[in-house]
Amino acid sequence: MVRGLATGASIISDPRVRALIGNPGVSNAQLIELITAVAGKRLDGEGRNFIATLAANRRLGFLPEIAARFEQLRAEAERTVDVTVTSAVKLSREQQQQYTAALAKRLDREVRLNCQIDPGLLGAPWCAPAIW
Repeated sequence: MVRGLATGASIISDPRVRALIGNPGVSNAQLIELITAVAGKRLDGEGRNFIATLAANRRLGFLPEIAARFEQLRAEAERTVDVTVTSAVKLSREQQQQYTAALAKRLDREVRLNCQIDPGLLGAPWCAPAIW
């Protein structure tokens, strides 16, 4: 069901699909069929039923917000937090473990670390001090 929520939310977020929601020329059955066809096996029976319920109640457009709120509540219940660390160079495995341990201790939660690299953090050459 969790994967189905995220999948449904990403499908609904597509501007081409979003334009069909509320369109009088597109029935709820057609919307449900479109979403389930695009999602394929990533949407189980419970997910299909949820999509159908949202469509019947004219709430399909709220699926991205529902999925986001569900993820927030799940993270609170599981006591987890996603953290993104952006650095100028790739962090070593040891550095990643140190960050994870320090944040887990500080936040009293399980930390899922996501590392990104942005070489621009070092600064542009024009802002470095000139040495003559």
